[in-house]
Amino acid sequence: MVKHFPGHGRAPDDSHVVLPAVTAPLADLRETDVRPFATLVAAGAPVVMMANVAFDALDPGIPASLSPKAYALLRELGFTGVALTDSIGMGAVNLTWNYGDAAVEAIAAGADGVLATDGWGARWMRDDLVGAVRSGRLPESRLNEAAARMTALAGGDPEAFACRPANLPQLG
Repeated sequence: MVKHFPGHGRAPDDSHVVLPAVTAPLADLRETDVRPFATLVAAGAPVVMMANVAFDALDPGIPASLSPKAYALLRELGFTGVALTDSIGMGAVNLTWNYGDAAVEAIAAGADGVLATDGWGARWMRDDLVGAVRSGRLPESRLNEAAARMTALAGGDPEAFACRPANLPQLG
């Protein structure tokens, strides 16, 4: 696993406690922080963990683990594997978002899996993901895409996987 995209070295604070903010321009990030990730993606890294650090050049005030622009930057590198959040139980996330909201934000942003400090919030995460699909806040296709990548990582057939069989009606 490669971590913490798009970089953690400039973080001025401990993301276990607070949400650090990096103010570097995107051109600087691409030239320095992102460069090692590009090399590892090109070498075939199967999993990348996102940073619980906010990057003003991407989504100010939003940790990369919940940032659509951070996931887009990762995919621009040609990464086709599994993108995971860092733990949403860390202060960088849980001081603002509860487990369920963070899970929905992460999957909607482009995460394929959401890591948590422990399992106590798993039911909330599941329920909020289902509720987000039912309400239309989270496209079922995005959830299917994430699940297919996780299935492929585990050695399963991502083409055969879907959150629901094709002959069943959509949620909602």
